[in-house]
Amino acid sequence: MTPLGDYLAKVANAVGTENGEALATLTDLLMPEEWVSQLLPELSEGEFSTIEARVSSAVPAPLDSYVSAFLGYLQTADPRDFYDAAAAVFAQFCNPVFSRHWHIPVLKRLCGSMIFLALQRDMYLKSLGKKGTSAVNLQNRFSVLMSLILVDRPGFAETKAAALLVANTALRFYIKINEWQLCTKLVRQIDQRRLDLTAYSMSQRVTYHFLVGRLKLYYHKFRAAERHLSFALEHCHARAGANRCRIFSLLVVARMIRGMIPRTYLLEKFQLDQSFGPLIAAYKRGHLAEYDRLLEKNASFFASLGVLYILEHRTRIIMYRNLFRSVLLLSREGKPDAAMTQLDYAQLLRACVFAGVQDMNMASLESIVVALIAQGYMKGYTLPARKLVVVSRNNPFPVPYQLAELRKARAKTKRVVNPPRRPSRRLSMGGM
Repeated sequence: MTPLGDYLAKVANAVGTENGEALATLTDLLMPEEWVSQLLPELSEGEFSTIEARVSSAVPAPLDSYVSAFLGYLQTADPRDFYDAAAAVFAQFCNPVFSRHWHIPVLKRLCGSMIFLALQRDMYLKSLGKKGTSAVNLQNRFSVLMSLILVDRPGFAETKAAALLVANTALRFYIKINEWQLCTKLVRQIDQRRLDLTAYSMSQRVTYHFLVGRLKLYYHKFRAAERHLSFALEHCHARAGANRCRIFSLLVVARMIRGMIPRTYLLEKFQLDQSFGPLIAAYKRGHLAEYDRLLEKNASFFASLGVLYILEHRTRIIMYRNLFRSVLLLSREGKPDAAMTQLDYAQLLRACVFAGVQDMNMASLESIVVALIAQGYMKGYTLPARKLVVVSRNNPFPVPYQLAELRKARAKTKRVVNPPRRPSRRLSMGGM
């Protein structure tokens, strides 16, 4: 039997036994060179119409058209044309072939190979000083694929089993090329379909929640990020140490912004005590200069997580809250019965200078105090004429995390008690 005949026999056997893994290996766009070299002489000798006829006689429709397209891809000589030829194979499989559950391994292999080829071609184009377009083209193909998977079509109920697989693949790809808005569009597409995520494997669900958590963190939606990352950490396999460490790192950041910090033993457990430990200590004290120094020292690590900007800019207000709370505790020494406590602007200014804040003046200080009160991080009021802040003895500095949860509960209660009224339609009085 010739190499092509042997190959078609293996493909026919994989199709007949519905062996998706075997078919994925036999139609891998990144097939090993030694395999390709065995098939190429026979593919190059005959006309393509003859090859198509041989495929049709061995492989049932519609998979015969997919296999023919794959063999045509193998004959592509110029690496610069690999992506375009592979795109034809991808399109042929997605529609009309993909319709059965056992096709999912083939789709998984195709998606991964397409990403590799798209990135390789764009790297080549950029080396020539040209704009890479393959990644953009692949974004559109993933969008069409998700629409095909999620749409309710007769006889295509099994395709929904691939929804999270394709979503996770696409989300990783979009994050890699910094197309965050495409991530949002994809997640919204899945949310609108109201997929039952419990129907999918736990590994796919963990991956999906982790990626969505990263997305929410990028858009500074910290409560949602915490929810998704907590699920991912809780259900991530105990042996996946590197994955658990990465999830926990992002969860620490999401909670820090909301005023909740991890225990020391957890940082040690995930081997993050060196990078996060001193930073959190400075954060708790409100020592801004030390915090900035440590952030710069570990900038490459935090940048690799994609949280450097968040740690630089979204922690300031809570650090001022922590700093002013320390000033209050010192000023209350020896005054246990005082119902209210007055803080002099001069005290707070000296604390800011001690914490390494540069270019701080009375006007800037007052703006920070007003912001703390307005956002609920400080309970009290200002006396600008006397350069004083009057704070309550009863919980003058609410815990930020508890404050955020309280706001959430109040907003939910308000929506239930006072539902939005539907505008009434004004009736015409004509003819009466």
